[in-house]
Amino acid sequence: MHTMQPEPKTSLGDSALLATLTFVVAAVVAVGAALSVAIVGAILATLRGVPAAEIEAHLSGYGATLVTILVSQAAMLGVAVGAWKLTGAPFRTRLGLVAPRVTKTEGVILLVAGGVPAALSLLAASVPPSMGDGAAIEAIWNNLPVLPAILWILTIGLLPGTVEELLFRGMIQRGFMRRLSPVAAILLTSFLFALMHIDPPSMALALVLGLWLGVLAWRTESIVLPMLTHILVNSGWNAGQFVVRQTEMETNHVLIAVGVIGAVSLVAFVLAIGILRRAGAVPSART
Repeated sequence: MHTMQPEPKTSLGDSALLATLTFVVAAVVAVGAALSVAIVGAILATLRGVPAAEIEAHLSGYGATLVTILVSQAAMLGVAVGAWKLTGAPFRTRLGLVAPRVTKTEGVILLVAGGVPAALSLLAASVPPSMGDGAAIEAIWNNLPVLPAILWILTIGLLPGTVEELLFRGMIQRGFMRRLSPVAAILLTSFLFALMHIDPPSMALALVLGLWLGVLAWRTESIVLPMLTHILVNSGWNAGQFVVRQTEMETNHVLIAVGVIGAVSLVAFVLAIGILRRAGAVPSART
């Protein structure tokens, strides 16, 4: 069986330190990118004659939000790649872009099981008050035409789902794993993942979901399933909002759909516990 050579020491001399610095730089860069987009957007809106009272709403609209996501995610991707280069290790193996240690059938079960932590994360997000009023996102869900809605669903799923998993479960958590226990590494990474989301409801959601994503990455020794789960949760939630709001589904139909999805996810989650236990019990071929 092929075994991977130990990764060389980073120029910083400590992988946990590099993971911490990666988060700090990513947070600063992401916030800076979002602020830059907001400043440029405000200037352009002013030049186009948008009233000052409407600029804030303009900056939280569909187009401005998509641009903010694109720019901030590109900035975080740059940080993740830059941090990886400091490790001197192969890209795919260092960041966990390798086949997960489960069968394809088990992988599907683990993806379906993500419905349970997703539901728990939504429940957690309903507890803290938001710093915003939520009107902008509701306007997007309620009024966006089909093609822009599809672009929104793809963007909100693929970009954060890919980039944030490369950064957090790939670069950061795998770095912490080299100096901390798995539980401590997952908890710390999930906490940092939550901090990146700023708004309290989003932070609560990210913390709960991040714990599940961290366990998936740890037990399967891969970020492939966490990445796919992240994409499905982001895209699925937004797609569901568009469908329910714009087709005016009856409440009983929504409840039936949620009940069926919940029941299937719960069964898969129970099976997933056993799958992850077995995956973690197999001697690693990547250490």
